[in-house]
Amino acid sequence: FPMMKRFFGLLFLVIVFTACNEDEDSPSDNGDMSDNPTASVMVLVLEGDTVAVDSVYARRTSRDQYQIAGIDPQGATVLITIKGFQGEFIYSTAANLSNPFDPFDARIEIRDYNSASYYAELPPAAYVNITEYSSDEGTVSGTFEGVLTDKDDNSQTLQIDTAYFVNVNPIQLNTEEGK
Repeated sequence: FPMMKRFFGLLFLVIVFTACNEDEDSPSDNGDMSDNPTASVMVLVLEGDTVAVDSVYARRTSRDQYQIAGIDPQGATVLITIKGFQGEFIYSTAANLSNPFDPFDARIEIRDYNSASYYAELPPAAYVNITEYSSDEGTVSGTFEGVLTDKDDNSQTLQIDTAYFVNVNPIQLNTEEGK
């Protein structure tokens, strides 16, 4: 029995290790990524601190708003909300005086960053520049920057030196019954 246990144990390990090896023709070996979709990316520089967001998606809300959201590995959430989304356009967080009941075209929030949450407020204003939008695929790319205010202490601000998002895909929800 001990010899048989060793044999099956070694056989199991050989199967596991060979199954984990990449094929020689895999895209990571030859650099060809043409068959693989580009991953969504969001990177922010906040007062000199680079934050790479590893989970990014876009969605339309039930109130006809367009949102781009991401979460970094430490749990900070970045949320961009755009009202009246028109695709490639510059959206401002500054007051839109033509509609005093719904005065903002865009809102930028960073939640749970260094134990605080921030949002764009006037003054000063921030903006979101949608540089690419594919209505066929639903992907969106762009930049944003500005000064955000601490929601608990208006005297504290957070400067977004630069920030961008690339190829953000829409979130796909399964709406089939029973799923």
